[in-house]
Amino acid sequence: MGDVNQIDYDPTVSEDQKTIFATSLVTSLAPYKSVMYVLFRFPCVCQKDRRGYYEFLYQDCSLLSVGFIATCILVFVQFLLFGVNLWGILLNFPAVGPVYDYEVNQILTNISKLDARAMELYVLQRNLVPVLILLSAMITATVGNISMYRLRYFACDYLTFWTAAVEQLRIDAAYGLATKMVWFVGLYFIFLFLLTLFAVVQFAPVTTGTLSIFCMMLTRCFDPAINKPIYLHDQFVWIRASTSILILYVFINSKCFIILYFWNCKLLKNAFSVWNNRLERVVHRGEAMSSRIEKVANRTGYDHLFKDHCCLLDLIEGTDHLFASVINSFYSCQIVSLCFEFFHAWRSQDDMAQFPGARKFDGIVMACHFIQSLLFLLLVSLAASAVSHEAIGGLEIIRRKGLLGHKEEDELQFMTSMYVSYTGHFETGLTAGGYSSMNKEFLVALFGSIICYFIILFQFTPSLVFRDAFLLENLLTSNLTDRRFLLDRTEGSYNPYNIGVTFTFEMSKFATEFQPNATDYWDFLHSFDFLSFVNESEALLPM
Repeated sequence: MGDVNQIDYDPTVSEDQKTIFATSLVTSLAPYKSVMYVLFRFPCVCQKDRRGYYEFLYQDCSLLSVGFIATCILVFVQFLLFGVNLWGILLNFPAVGPVYDYEVNQILTNISKLDARAMELYVLQRNLVPVLILLSAMITATVGNISMYRLRYFACDYLTFWTAAVEQLRIDAAYGLATKMVWFVGLYFIFLFLLTLFAVVQFAPVTTGTLSIFCMMLTRCFDPAINKPIYLHDQFVWIRASTSILILYVFINSKCFIILYFWNCKLLKNAFSVWNNRLERVVHRGEAMSSRIEKVANRTGYDHLFKDHCCLLDLIEGTDHLFASVINSFYSCQIVSLCFEFFHAWRSQDDMAQFPGARKFDGIVMACHFIQSLLFLLLVSLAASAVSHEAIGGLEIIRRKGLLGHKEEDELQFMTSMYVSYTGHFETGLTAGGYSSMNKEFLVALFGSIICYFIILFQFTPSLVFRDAFLLENLLTSNLTDRRFLLDRTEGSYNPYNIGVTFTFEMSKFATEFQPNATDYWDFLHSFDFLSFVNESEALLPM
C-alpha cells in the first residue's frame, strides 16, 4: 500500500472538478482504446452526458459496432475453416485430388494420390506445433468475441459504473495505470512486429511454414490439393502475405480482452488498497473520533466504509461476470500453447533429429513466442492475485481490532457486518466466474501444472519430422519431389544453414567449403540423393 496516500481523495479538490477521478480512469484506458478502435476490437464509445459525467455506450449502427461484428464473424469463419480442414487432413476427407501443374495447365498423371497425401502429411507434421498454437489462439479469440458480443451492453454499463464508482468512493484507482497500459500494449505489439519481421526475411522454416499451413487450412475443403502451394509459387507469396495479416489479427483477438482484464484488475487492486488504508486509519489510528464533516470528506465514517466495501464487491462481481468465459478459455489454451512452444524450441535444437541442425533458427522464433506467452500469463495472473490479496487484506485489519472490549453501537455493527462479509460463503476476490479463486495458490498450482505437462511431453518426445517410412519413401522417390523441393515451396528458399529437407551432414560440409552462388547451390541440391541419405540417417533417429 505504498502509493495509497497519493491516490486517495484530496480534500482540496474543488467541487467543480467532479469528474477528476473518472477522467484519470478514462485516460488510463486511452492507450488500449486508441489501438483497439483502429482494429475494431473495442465497441464501447466513451462520451460525456449532459451533466458532464462519463458514460460508455454501444451504438448499434455505428462504425465501431459494425466493424466489431464483422471482425468477430471473420475470426469465427477462420476458426471454423481451420477446424474443419484440420480434421479433413487427419481423415483425408475429402481425399487429396489429382495434382495439377499450373505452369503447363495439365494434370500430372505420373504423380499418384499417395504421393500427394505423403506431401500433405509431411507439411502438416513439420508445422504441427504452429498449428496447435494457432488453434489455441483461435479458440481464445472466438470465445472472447462471442462472450463480449453477448455482454456488449453490460460491458458498457460496467465501465460507466466504474467512472461513477471512483467519484463516489473518491479514489484515483487509475493512478499510474496509463503508463503501465502503454508498456503492456506496446510490448505485445513489439512481439507481433518481430513475428512479422521473421516471416518477411524468412528467418526460419517455422515462420514461413506457418503461413503456408494456415493457408492450406483455410482452403483445403474447397480444393484438397497440396500442389497449390508448390506450383502457384509466385502467387502463393502474395497469398502468404495476406495470410500473415489474418494470423496477426487472430493473435490480437486472442489477447485484446485479456489486456482489458489486466487493466480492470489494476483498478480493483488500487481501489482496495485505498479502502484498506482508510480502514486502518479508522480502526487503529483514531480517525473514528474525527468530526462528521471530515468523515464525509474523507469517506472514513463507518457507514461510508461499509457502503464503499459493498461497492468494491459489486465491481469484483461485475469483473467475474464480464470476463469469466474470456479468462477461462485464455488459461486453458495458454497452458497448452506454452508447453508446445517450449517443446518446439527445445526439440529444434536436438542433434538427433532428422536433418540435424535444419531447424536451429526455429528455436529462436519459438523462444520469443514462449517468453511472450509466459510473460503475458505471469502479468495477468499476478494482477488477478493482487486483487484477491488486497480484497482480503481488510480482514486482517478487522481481526487485529477484535470484538472484545467496550465499543460504540455503530462501531460494533460495523465490525460485525465486516466479519460476516469476509467470512461468509461468498468469495472475496476474483473467481473467474466461480471456477477458481484467482489468488497466489492458483498461481502456484498453475505453474505446477505447466511443469507437469512439460515433463509428460518430454517423456513422449513426439517428433517434429515425418516418420511414416512408407509414405516418406513415396514422398522422396516421387517425380514431383525430384523436380520441385516441397519445403522450398512451402517454407521459402533458405541458405544452406537453414533449409529444411535439404540440410544434411554432407551439406554442412559443403557449406563450410565454399559459398555457392544460386546456380551451384541448386545444382548441388538436384544432384543430392535424398533416399540414400534417409535410409542411412534413419538408424540415427530415436525410436
